[in-house]
Amino acid sequence: MGSTGPGITLETAGVVLMGDDLCRLPYLFCLARTTKGIIRQNIGFSLGVKALALSLVFPGWLTLVMVIQADDGAALVAIANALRLLGVRASHIQLGATAHAGLAQQGMKMRLHFRGKKKRPGSTDPARFAT
Repeated sequence: MGSTGPGITLETAGVVLMGDDLCRLPYLFCLARTTKGIIRQNIGFSLGVKALALSLVFPGWLTLVMVIQADDGAALVAIANALRLLGVRASHIQLGATAHAGLAQQGMKMRLHFRGKKKRPGSTDPARFAT
């Protein structure tokens, strides 16, 4: 790649594979899905606590100090929820022929997702190219 290739790649790419071992990709996909789910949980919980606190402030049932404490508590709960990601291990993922087949299928889905194009019927059909 030359002397500037790796540096430019690291700065511009969303994901860079630094090793030759592709067997860890199913683990990374699982970790990404789990992370996305936990982020959604944390955002939902945080917005719920804020909505509840806001609805209780107007009648005068909560003071400003109580609202700040509730927000800090929600942040601590979100951090504790995110710590569950430390428990996701590569040993939980089955590797083998099925994982590699799933990897190829998942790679196709991601490629279509990032390009933003929908798959046209027959565009990758091998029978279309047969003579």
